Amino acid sequence: MLKFYLFILPFLLQAVSVSGKYLLDEEGRQLFLRGVNLSGAAKLPDPFTQSFIGRPLGLQEADEHFERIRNLGMNHIRFLVTWEAIEGRGPGLYDEEYIRYVAEICRIAAEHGLYVIIDMHQDLFSRYLFGSGAPKWALESAGLDLDFLVESDALVDPLRLEKTHPEYLHLAWFFNYNRIACQTMFTLFFGGETFTPSLKVGGVNIQDFLETHYIQALCRLMEELKTNPYVLGCNTMNEPHPGFIGKDLEDRPENPLGPSPRYKESLALGAGLSSHVEVFERKMTRLFKTGSTVLNPGKLSIFKNGCPFAKEGVYRVVNGELVLLNPYYFQFKTFPYQFQKDFYLPFVEKLLGKLLKVDPRFLLFIEGIVGENFIEIPPKLQKNCVYSFHWYEGIAFYLKKYLSNLTYSHLEKKVHWGRASFIRDKMLEELKKFSDHPLPVVLSETGFSRDIPQKERRDCYERLFSILDALQLHTTFWHYAPQGDAWNFENFSIYKEGEENDFSPFIRPYPMRIPGILLSSHYEPKEKILTLEWEQDPKIFAPLEIFSPLGYEPVFVGEPTPFKREKGVLYLYCNLSEEGSNRLKNPRTMVLKF
Repeated sequence: MLKFYLFILPFLLQAVSVSGKYLLDEEGRQLFLRGVNLSGAAKLPDPFTQSFIGRPLGLQEADEHFERIRNLGMNHIRFLVTWEAIEGRGPGLYDEEYIRYVAEICRIAAEHGLYVIIDMHQDLFSRYLFGSGAPKWALESAGLDLDFLVESDALVDPLRLEKTHPEYLHLAWFFNYNRIACQTMFTLFFGGETFTPSLKVGGVNIQDFLETHYIQALCRLMEELKTNPYVLGCNTMNEPHPGFIGKDLEDRPENPLGPSPRYKESLALGAGLSSHVEVFERKMTRLFKTGSTVLNPGKLSIFKNGCPFAKEGVYRVVNGELVLLNPYYFQFKTFPYQFQKDFYLPFVEKLLGKLLKVDPRFLLFIEGIVGENFIEIPPKLQKNCVYSFHWYEGIAFYLKKYLSNLTYSHLEKKVHWGRASFIRDKMLEELKKFSDHPLPVVLSETGFSRDIPQKERRDCYERLFSILDALQLHTTFWHYAPQGDAWNFENFSIYKEGEENDFSPFIRPYPMRIPGILLSSHYEPKEKILTLEWEQDPKIFAPLEIFSPLGYEPVFVGEPTPFKREKGVLYLYCNLSEEGSNRLKNPRTMVLKF
C-alpha cells in the first residue's frame, strides 16, 4: 500500500498549470509570480570544503530568510543550482547529499508558502572559465587545457582586470563571453554535431555527450523534488549563449570594450598564435577606438589535441598566421543557421521530453537569449512551458547611476535621450516586445546595484515597478544573497547582513491571485492607492488575494467587499453577495487606499 501511495502521490498534488498566456493555480485563479533569485552565492562551492552543500544558505538559516522574503510580498524563489554541484565528481556520479540538501531547502520554502523554480545556472559555461555551471570534466572532455586559459588570453582574469581597469571589474563576465574558451564550449554544447562532427567522447559526438549528461543530471534532481507541490519546475539553462553559431568570423562581437578580438582573432588565440587586437573605450554613450595591443604573446594553445574547428577545415595556420578557409562556416551551409530554431529549440525539446517523464505536472521555463527578442516556440513545445527572459536597465547597470533622461535599448542596440516620461515609455516599449508572447512570461532576472545611491536606487525601482504593473509581468528580482555578491563584484543583493537594507521599493500592494483575468493594475506609491480591474470568472468562488504589507490597512474607495487578512495577504470574496449568491457584474473594479 505504501508503494502504491508513493506512486500516485505526484498525481494528487495541487499544481500550477499553463492556460494560454496565463498561469493558473489549483482553483483556476490567475496567479502572479513575484519573487527573488536565491542566489548568486550558489554559483561557487564553499572555498574551504569545495562543497556546494549549504550554498547559498544553511538549512538552519532558511526559516529566517524565507520569512523575510515572504514579508516582502514575494511568493516564489528561483533557486540556483549548477551542473557541477549535481555531477561534479565525474560523468554519472551524482552528489546525493547535495540533492537531499536542495530537497530540504525546497521543503522549508513550501512551509512558508513559497513556490520554487529550479534554475540550472551557468555563467561563462563553467567556474573554470571564471563563471559557473559545468563541471571540470566537461571542459576536459572537449579537449581544453585549463592550465593555459589565462596566459593565452583565452580568458580575462578578474583579479588582473582589477589592477589594470578597476572600472570594468563588474563587466569581467562580458569580456569572457567574447573570448575563445567560452565561445568554444557553447558552440560544442549546442552545435557539436554540426560544426565538429569528428570530435567524439566514448564514441558519441561531443554535443550528445554534454547535452545528455546535463539533462540527466537535472532530471535526477527533479526526480527528488517531484513530491513537493510547491516546486513548479525548472528552467532550460540560465542565459544560453550561441558561441560562434551564426557569426561571420570576420566580424567582432557587439559592444566592444577594452581589448576586443574579432571572432577570427579569438580562433587565433585558441590555436596558440599571437594576435594584434583593437582596444575600445566607452565614455557615456560614445565608443572610441584607443589603440591596439598584442594578446597571447607567449603563443600558448588552449587545446590539448589541436583546435577542433581547424580539424573541420575552418582555418589553417600558414607561416604563423591564421588563414580563414571559410569565414561563414558558422553562419550557413545550404541555408543560414538560426541559433534559436536550429540548435537551441532541439535541445529544449529533448529536455522537455525527459522532464515530463519525471513528472507530467512540471513546468519548463524556457530561457531566452540575452539581448534578443523572444523565441517563437512551436505548438509541440508549448505544453507545460513558460517563456523566461532577463532584462537590466543598461545605463544603471553599466554606470551604476539613475539617469531619468537616458536609457539603453538592448533590442535596438542604441541609447535613447529624452524627457523622463519618454524614457519610461521606451523602456515599457522594449519590455513589451520581450513579453508579448503566446506563453506565460517571467522576467526572471532584473534589479539594481546597491552601489547606486539609495534615493536613486528607489527611483530606479519605482520606474521599473510602474512598467511591470502595466505589463502584468511575472518577475523574479536578482537577488537575495545575505553575504553579498561574492561573484563578479556586482552588489545586487536586496538584503545584506550587517548593512542597512532599504526594502521600501518592494513594500507595495499588488494582486497575487485573481479569480478571473486581470485587465489592469496600478499602484500609486505616494497616495498608497491600488486600482484593479478584472474580468470575474463566475465559476470561481475562491478569493481575490492582494499583498498587503505589514502596517498597510485597507480602506475601500466605493463599494466594500467582504475580506479577511492573514499574514500580509488580503483575501477578498468578490464573487459572493451578502446573501452568498453569485455576483455577475463584469468587468469588476476595485480601489483600495492603504
